[in-house]
Amino acid sequence: DRRVFHPNTPSYYRIESIDGYDPIYLKNYSQFISVMQSENPYAKPSSFNRIVTPQKTTSNLIDLLNVQYVVSLDTLNSNDLDLVIQEGQTKLYKNKNALPRVFFVEEVIKKATVAEEYVSLLEGDFSLSTKATSTEYEFSAKSIPSDIKIISYTAGEITLSVKTEEKKPLIFTTPNYPGWQAQINSKQTPVYQADAIFQLIEIPKGEHEVKFIYNPKSFYNGLYISLAGLGLTLLATVLIC
Repeated sequence: DRRVFHPNTPSYYRIESIDGYDPIYLKNYSQFISVMQSENPYAKPSSFNRIVTPQKTTSNLIDLLNVQYVVSLDTLNSNDLDLVIQEGQTKLYKNKNALPRVFFVEEVIKKATVAEEYVSLLEGDFSLSTKATSTEYEFSAKSIPSDIKIISYTAGEITLSVKTEEKKPLIFTTPNYPGWQAQINSKQTPVYQADAIFQLIEIPKGEHEVKFIYNPKSFYNGLYISLAGLGLTLLATVLIC
């Protein structure tokens, strides 16, 4: 509720939020929120005037966004939300169905388009915790014992300890944006798009260390160009002097 938290305020307290201000927010994330708000799988990206403000607490897509808590001045009547605490008019609800940031699924259903993915994701009987969709990858339904432990977590890198008795798809619910890379035992592995905007990798049988690392080429290209420009400026200064 923007009356409680102004955009980006939670980040000061190291609280992640699905809303916020960004002059260049991601188009596919904007579409995800539009689909969530309208429950229309064919919804187009909305113009949020640089402030993304999702408020559809009854959509199952908030579970996929790992929304564990909802803050509101209004009373929210939902079987999926438990009132944790109230101070004055401000109410804090806990989402009982929130999915973790990373988790294994038992099946990945391949779709021809992202819109077809949204059709499945919005279905009430589609189990987001055990199934995923993708336009790039598929995996036949199979129940495989597995385990995940988060070793470390920062904005640009997450390290996991994983174990599975057979190869199995793992979902990382951070938008699949250029610059994200995945490693299994320090070796790079392909990252596929899943559930419309998120990341998926295939974990081989056994115990492994898995890392997702944000390492954008654009940053380093800009750094090298800046260093080259600085070097040329210093050289020109020396020559002129």
